[in-house]
Amino acid sequence: NNQKLMAEYEKYQELQAKSQRMQEEYERQLTAKSESHKQALREQTEQYETKLHEKIGQLEAAHDEMRQTMRIHEETKKQIEEDADREILDIKNMYERRLREEKEGNMRLTGETGIMKKKFKSQEQEIEALKSDINNLNTEKNKLNGL
Repeated sequence: NNQKLMAEYEKYQELQAKSQRMQEEYERQLTAKSESHKQALREQTEQYETKLHEKIGQLEAAHDEMRQTMRIHEETKKQIEEDADREILDIKNMYERRLREEKEGNMRLTGETGIMKKKFKSQEQEIEALKSDINNLNTEKNKLNGL
């Protein structure tokens, strides 16, 4: 009986030792898996952070390019507007000068027309006076011829 009890006790000790080894192996594997998982997570985090920094850099470059393009666009637009304003002003000045010249020409022609009308009237009066003189002379001639 004692031997049986001793054999059972040894068996129990072996099983307990085996259980202890299995528990330690399980905890070692669990720790290894946990470390492996943590390492994989760190690596993945690093990869995503690297990609994130790259994307942020690309985004900033795109924003810089867009700002540069907008600045160039605004400068070009400003130049076009200034050129158009300058061209409009040149055309306006040209037409104002033409209008002034036409007005001056019209005033000159109006003045000349007035002078010509006065000369014409004066000439008409002179012709009428000469006709009257001719009629008077013809009347005098006929009187002299009638004597």
